[in-house]
Amino acid sequence: MGFETPASRVRRSRAGALGFATLALLVAPTPLRAVEPDTAGSSLETQLEAERAARAELEGQVQSLRTTVGELEQGRQARDAEMEELREAVAALRKERPSAVPTDLDKEPQKVGTVKERLRRYQAERQILERRGGVLLPAGQLVIEPGFQYNHFQRSRVDISGFQLLPAIIVGRIDTTEVDRDILSAFVDFRYGLTDWLEAQVNIPYRWRDDKFVLGTGDNQMVDKDSGSGLGDLQFGLFAQVLEEAQYWPDLVLNFRGVAPTGEDFFIGDTGNNTAIGTGFWGLSVGGTMVRALDPAVVFASANYWWNLEDDKGIFGNIDPGNAVEYSLGLAFSLNERLALSFSWQQRFTNRSSLDGVRVERTDLNVATLFVGTSYRLNRLTSLSFNVGVGVTDDAPDLSIEVRLPFRLPYRLPSLKLPSWPLFARSGNKSTRVALVERD
Repeated sequence: MGFETPASRVRRSRAGALGFATLALLVAPTPLRAVEPDTAGSSLETQLEAERAARAELEGQVQSLRTTVGELEQGRQARDAEMEELREAVAALRKERPSAVPTDLDKEPQKVGTVKERLRRYQAERQILERRGGVLLPAGQLVIEPGFQYNHFQRSRVDISGFQLLPAIIVGRIDTTEVDRDILSAFVDFRYGLTDWLEAQVNIPYRWRDDKFVLGTGDNQMVDKDSGSGLGDLQFGLFAQVLEEAQYWPDLVLNFRGVAPTGEDFFIGDTGNNTAIGTGFWGLSVGGTMVRALDPAVVFASANYWWNLEDDKGIFGNIDPGNAVEYSLGLAFSLNERLALSFSWQQRFTNRSSLDGVRVERTDLNVATLFVGTSYRLNRLTSLSFNVGVGVTDDAPDLSIEVRLPFRLPYRLPSLKLPSWPLFARSGNKSTRVALVERD
């Protein structure tokens, strides 16, 4: 054994310590070896499950967003289609009624909703114009319109037989007659569109009449009453549109109407029937109605001539009731798409009657009435109209009240295949107001 220097001793100690440490590392458990393989695998599976759950949640959100985007796209397409339809309607309305549509609509497309509301207002006015004969039904459309009408008459008549001594003194007999008459009519109107430009109408009335007569004055006063009821005179008519409104002319509808004496008349027995419901004469009429749109109102006017046909009434003689001329003026305007108001003036002049070719004095009539009415659309098929008339001449009813409830059938019936009138065939033989209503 040789001599060992301190440096060699130190190196040998270091080598032994290094070997011992290496052996200790190999034998002793280390932190890396302390983790078992099963435990590490379980942690990875938990992490993967969490990632799968998060991915599934994200996929659900993506699917929900895709559904929302699809719904929004469908809504956008529907709005685009509606805007295109409104543009076409505005173009057609401007072509036919330049004064009814502002010229700045194309510059401001964001106001399409306002235009639609303006167009829909014609639907409320339409109920009034149809009743006036200014707007016709589409081909195959049937409207059944029940209603009631009440008329009240009150007349006072003074007959003087004698001579006048002074302005305040009359010598002779004075007879005073006061008449109160109430007439209630229940009727059903049938209106049917034979084509888009031709319409047929029939009116079937049933009437109740109650009369009260006050004869004389003072203690000599006598009261008499008469009443009766029955089927009234049947009315019928044809209406044809020959002009559609354009820049320089209005809508024009011509009419041919008639009255058949189906009601019980006065000429019965030897003394007559004081409870007569009908007139006892045939009547025929021709005329026309003009309609012009002046936004926000619609004005209308009509004129008609009536022939009341002469007839032999037996012991009463050959009677000609006299012909008549009538006209009316009015306007209608919508407050919204359901409610519309109307004001109109109607006047009728009837010539004196003739008995066996001789004119009878004081048989001419002047009937003038001022009407105020309203129409309210209950739904797409039904509306309610109410009209009040006040007589302004002695021959007119003092008060007239009318209520109507028209109902449109929800389907179309067969119609006639007739050629269109050339004067308004440019718009496809269909009124602009009709087209607007059909879009509702």
